[in-house]
Amino acid sequence: MEKPFLEESFLITKQDHINMSIDYRRYITPKENIIILRVLGIIAVCIGAAAFINIKGGVYQSICWIVLIVIGFYTLSYYDVISPSITRKQAAHFYDVYKGSIHSKTVRFFDNRVELTSEERKLRIPKKYLYKIYVSKDTVMIFTDISEFLFIPKRVLSESQLTFIEGYSEK
Repeated sequence: MEKPFLEESFLITKQDHINMSIDYRRYITPKENIIILRVLGIIAVCIGAAAFINIKGGVYQSICWIVLIVIGFYTLSYYDVISPSITRKQAAHFYDVYKGSIHSKTVRFFDNRVELTSEERKLRIPKKYLYKIYVSKDTVMIFTDISEFLFIPKRVLSESQLTFIEGYSEK
């Protein structure tokens, strides 16, 4: 029987699922969207603050400038605070609803394939069909397609295992 280069067994915890969801959301968000939203937020805050300080108007006009400042801060914090908070709540709810179907998993890296085994299935993915291996803050995502992936919590991997996985698709 062929021996894998790397083999690791783990159980997906609620925090692993939340981390994966947040990391995936960051992965799929185009960097241009983040930059545009932040620039618009800065512009809104600057215009609102300058107008609030320099333009003396009525109460309603002052309220409008304050609303513009609040909208600016909202857009500035969207990708760093608001979106992760929403994703965290959704992922926690999903985990709570489906935790009965979560089983331990074993991932094995061979010379020519990756295998993921759990109680409900066994996947064998030839190395040539790996789309991308993405290492994020808390998760290693092994993409088989642009939107389909397997994930391994980083907490279960040693530094040498992580280095091996990062270079695996390049070999």
